[in-house]
Amino acid sequence: MARLQSLNEARARAKLLKEARHVAIKIPVTVYKDEVGTDGIVTKIMFPLGGIITDLFVRSSNAAKISITHTTDLGAMSFSLEAESGVLTRFSEGIPYNAGEVITATAEPGMKDLLFGYAFLRGVKNGEKLTGVAEIGERVDPGSSDPA
Repeated sequence: MARLQSLNEARARAKLLKEARHVAIKIPVTVYKDEVGTDGIVTKIMFPLGGIITDLFVRSSNAAKISITHTTDLGAMSFSLEAESGVLTRFSEGIPYNAGEVITATAEPGMKDLLFGYAFLRGVKNGEKLTGVAEIGERVDPGSSDPA
């Protein structure tokens, strides 16, 4: 009887792992700059795996204009974000990237007290259907498509 129960538990764990494998977790990255240097770089990151940036956040004690440059093997694409003074500003852009590509955020040199953050899903292609998306630390029920 104990062996049968142990076998059933092992099957249940295997099923749970199989179903949970399709849940993507948003990974947060936050950068604080006391003062932006003369090169204007706030952050520069190369992604070792492909995925998609789901959200960008900016907060500054002064109004901020942040330029984002996405560098690929084919060239570079840039766009700007503007944030109000002292207000957390969220941009939901959905920027897809491939392994080895670089995202660079720049601001006006000398800008002080700047927080820049983003959340990304690694290994997810743009438009790919997910079983569920969770924030780090959230419990996920593999039987549903929504975080618990």
